[in-house]
Amino acid sequence: MNSVRIGDKCGYVCSSPCSIQSWVGPRGSDRLQPRDETDSTLVIVDPPRTPGWATHRAVACLAASLLALLTVPGMCQAAEPIEAWIYYASPPYRIGATGGEGLAAELVTSLNRLLKGKYEVRQVPLSRDQLEHALEQGRRGFVAFAPSVIFGGIKNGPYLWTAPLFADRQELVSRTSNPFEFNGPASLSKLAFYGVQGHVYPMLEEAMTKGRLHANRAGSEKLLIKALMSKRADVITIPTSIAKYFMMTDVAFGDEAYISRQSLGGFSRHLMFQTGMQRERDDFDQTVRDLGKDPDWIAVLKRYGLTPAETNATAASMAPRDSASAGELGSAGTPGHLALVNIRPLGEPLMLAMHKVLDAAFTQAGLSYSLETRLGGAQLMLEAHSR
Repeated sequence: MNSVRIGDKCGYVCSSPCSIQSWVGPRGSDRLQPRDETDSTLVIVDPPRTPGWATHRAVACLAASLLALLTVPGMCQAAEPIEAWIYYASPPYRIGATGGEGLAAELVTSLNRLLKGKYEVRQVPLSRDQLEHALEQGRRGFVAFAPSVIFGGIKNGPYLWTAPLFADRQELVSRTSNPFEFNGPASLSKLAFYGVQGHVYPMLEEAMTKGRLHANRAGSEKLLIKALMSKRADVITIPTSIAKYFMMTDVAFGDEAYISRQSLGGFSRHLMFQTGMQRERDDFDQTVRDLGKDPDWIAVLKRYGLTPAETNATAASMAPRDSASAGELGSAGTPGHLALVNIRPLGEPLMLAMHKVLDAAFTQAGLSYSLETRLGGAQLMLEAHSR
């Protein structure tokens, strides 16, 4: 049971069942000193000592505590659902008929563990065409394991990127009995070359557009490997992350696969968020950075022959985030100011519930109140008025 104390050593304590850290300051002080910063921070300021001030203060404390209770993440707000779009159907990303195993499922589990109570990530498999439609229609969600070279890339595209999960590259694989070394797009022109349907290979795009190179297409990387092993394909292109998995699990392919010394280029894999999801991207960006040091996630990557990226080497550009210093929070001696609460954005049902709580509490104390939003809705300032 945590308690929130009103300022000026008044000795009145209001208990709240939720975890609240208070900012307190003596009467008349110019600024409040934080004990600790949390997502929901409650500030109680002693109102003027008018007749009935003790009752007003007690009821105001009750109202402000209930207000904070409504705004503490994970208490009265359900975790925000968010879709993780997986357009890689191949192992190691999705394993099994339902995709309940594999790197995608492990990523979702890790994100939900680190973001518990704030977001609920749900894995949603999409084809490449479905993914492009979802992005064009403004559907909310993020692309898991997005290569840094698609959709205009990190710096030039319209979407929002996190720090990298891990590094990858686009390999060119042939058979040891007929090894191939890549020396530019022209070196592929007379060979049976295969890629995945819907996937884009920037290094080859110009040659394919001008008709100098033809790429046969298959529905998945597994079908590419089948085409290579049956000798229908001379060369296939698959990412390192997928090639390593099949070389570890398919002995025949592991023995026969020949990897060209020169690849089609390296890239990093990220979470790529839909436009307009800056808040979500920022939250997940920090979590992705934390994953790079998380022993459980590192162990997951190691099982698939991967290692976490250096998050400071290839990071998405981050927009400045709003923050308030103690001096911006106001004066503890301002008459009538009762509470300042930092909140996550509230939906309409919670706003209605909050007003009902405040109406009842302040009516009992013979006070009215007003609410003012600050910092783009990230704070509510509660102010009492005599009736």
